[in-house]
Amino acid sequence: MSEYSFRSYLFEFLRSVFVAIVLSLLFVLVSAMIFRFGGIDPSFVGIFNAVIKSVSVLAAAFLCFRLPQRGWLRGVTVGAAFAVISNVIYALTSGTNPFDLGLLADLLLCSVSGAVGGILAVNIKKPLAA
Repeated sequence: MSEYSFRSYLFEFLRSVFVAIVLSLLFVLVSAMIFRFGGIDPSFVGIFNAVIKSVSVLAAAFLCFRLPQRGWLRGVTVGAAFAVISNVIYALTSGTNPFDLGLLADLLLCSVSGAVGGILAVNIKKPLAA
């Protein structure tokens, strides 16, 4: 990891979290339209939210990771950061406590999704030159 600077990894981390948040917001808008006009039972909202979070983190890690090493670890950190930030955003908009038992489930789900995305990104994509 020494050939790449801390700044490179930090920028990649911040970019990945930002892309995950943007993708999540876009997917939430699309799923809201599906629920509104598709006549889907509202009891599936929780399942949709879990899928949206995991797909957003996986896609962000896969799309944004360019540096070659430890993709799984970088994916776990992006997933955990996304889980915390998304729970805080939800709590601010709904007036609930962001640090409850649901955060642990989100941390686990997003961390695993980020790890998978990081592994795929590092092993499939061609890394940047040092």
